[in-house]
Amino acid sequence: VSQAMAVLVNEGLIERIPRRGTMVIGEEERNNRKSVCLVMLEHEDVYGEITTGITSRLLPKDLYPVTINNSVYNGGFEEMIKFLENFMNDNPYGVIVDGHNKLPYDFLRKNVKKAHKLIFVNCFGDPKKIPGAKYALADYEEAGREVARYLVNKGHRSLAFFATDEPLIEYSESI
Repeated sequence: VSQAMAVLVNEGLIERIPRRGTMVIGEEERNNRKSVCLVMLEHEDVYGEITTGITSRLLPKDLYPVTINNSVYNGGFEEMIKFLENFMNDNPYGVIVDGHNKLPYDFLRKNVKKAHKLIFVNCFGDPKKIPGAKYALADYEEAGREVARYLVNKGHRSLAFFATDEPLIEYSESI
């Protein structure tokens, strides 16, 4: 029963309210969830393209993005947690996160239900998977092999790849 209730909470059909019990979320309230938080802290071109791509898919569904990026976030977990707490208290449709290692994963782990839909894209920089979250991650190892094959087929023979010290954590799960 508790697993079934957890599924209903994750799907946004019911809400557990401390000291009040479990409440059914009405159709009107579910339909009022229109905001999606995008946490994209990197600033290279690819992250702008990821944000643009996600935004272009949200708008036709009558959802609007609220973005946290480097121009909003100065690196302190406290200010990001405060923003996310306020955002999640407004009953969002969901939260989409580019999950590199500069995020308050413990906060996200504790508040996965308040996010309604917590989705990590591109990468995930925490060693422990967050139950209830979804993952759409890049396979950097396969991408490296594809690039190497392409360059070898073009006649290049001396190849070098640069890597970061960020841990590679993979979760293959469809959304």
